Amino acid sequence: MSPPGARGSGTHRYDIVVHALDVESLEIPPDATPAFLGFNLLGHTLGRAILTPTFER
Repeated sequence: MSPPGARGSGTHRYDIVVHALDVESLEIPPDATPAFLGFNLLGHTLGRAILTPTFER
């Protein structure tokens, strides 16, 4: 996550996504692309939750 913005720059949103999978590990190689990870997540996701906290200085 990046740090909060400068004072007066408005409200910042931080999306945190947690997936429940049907496998213990996806065994994704370290050099895999985000698209490869997303494709594998899609096939193994049982459920997910999205938390969206906000922060303003």
